[in-house]
Amino acid sequence: MKAVLCPVCSGVGKLPDGYPGNSTAPIEKTCHGCGGLGWVSVSEDQTLTLDLADVSKPFLLRIPHEAVLP
Repeated sequence: MKAVLCPVCSGVGKLPDGYPGNSTAPIEKTCHGCGGLGWVSVSEDQTLTLDLADVSKPFLLRIPHEAVLP
């Protein structure tokens, strides 16, 4: 396992308590993604298997830049 920046709150640990996109909300709530820590733990040994013949399920493949650059 390794720690990574929370993708929900971008490491802040809190979110505005309002409608999505309403960044002017004066009240903040604890991030539901990380529980207020600002980071989440992820497994380092996950493998992704795709059935490219199954076109009924669209997918988006994201490759971290550090995996591509030398």
